[in-house]
Amino acid sequence: MGVPLTKGGNVSLSRQVPGLTAVTVGLGWRAGSGCDLDASALLCGASGQGA
Repeated sequence: MGVPLTKGGNVSLSRQVPGLTAVTVGLGWRAGSGCDLDASALLCGASGQGA
Protein backbone atom coordinates (compact mmCIF):
# COMPACT_ATOMS: atom_id res chain seq x y z
CA MET A 1 0.00 0.00 0.00
CA GLY A 2 1.41 3.39 -0.94
CA VAL A 3 0.62 6.64 0.84
CA PRO A 4 1.71 9.67 -1.19
CA LEU A 5 2.29 12.85 0.81
CA THR A 6 2.60 16.47 -0.21
CA LYS A 7 4.88 19.01 1.46
CA GLY A 8 3.85 19.36 5.12
CA GLY A 9 1.47 16.39 4.85
CA ASN A 10 0.97 13.65 7.41
CA VAL A 11 -0.96 10.42 7.73
CA SER A 12 -2.08 8.15 10.58
CA LEU A 13 -0.95 4.71 9.46
CA SER A 14 -2.86 2.99 12.27
CA ARG A 15 -6.09 4.53 10.95
CA GLN A 16 -5.23 3.61 7.37
CA VAL A 17 -4.33 0.00 8.23
CA PRO A 18 -5.60 -1.21 11.62
CA GLY A 19 -3.34 -3.93 13.05
CA LEU A 20 -0.28 -2.66 11.18
CA THR A 21 2.91 -4.28 12.53
CA ALA A 22 5.64 -3.11 10.12
CA VAL A 23 6.35 -0.11 7.90
CA THR A 24 8.84 0.27 5.05
CA VAL A 25 9.71 3.81 3.96
CA GLY A 26 11.28 4.65 0.62
CA LEU A 27 12.23 7.98 -0.89
CA GLY A 28 13.15 8.81 -4.43
CA TRP A 29 13.49 11.90 -6.55
CA ARG A 30 15.25 13.49 -9.49
CA ALA A 31 16.37 17.07 -9.11
CA GLY A 32 18.36 19.46 -11.19
CA SER A 33 21.08 21.74 -9.89
CA GLY A 34 20.00 24.41 -7.42
CA CYS A 35 17.39 22.18 -5.73
CA ASP A 36 17.40 21.67 -1.98
CA LEU A 37 15.68 18.46 -0.84
CA ASP A 38 14.73 17.38 2.68
CA ALA A 39 12.84 14.46 4.25
CA SER A 40 11.97 13.60 7.84
CA ALA A 41 9.87 11.12 9.81
CA LEU A 42 8.62 10.92 13.40
CA LEU A 43 7.81 7.65 15.11
CA CYS A 44 5.12 7.83 17.82
CA GLY A 45 4.13 5.16 20.32
CA ALA A 46 0.60 4.11 21.25
CA SER A 47 0.27 7.18 23.48
CA GLY A 48 0.85 9.47 20.49
CA GLN A 49 4.14 10.70 21.94
CA GLY A 50 7.46 10.55 20.11
CA ALA A 51 9.17 7.20 20.60
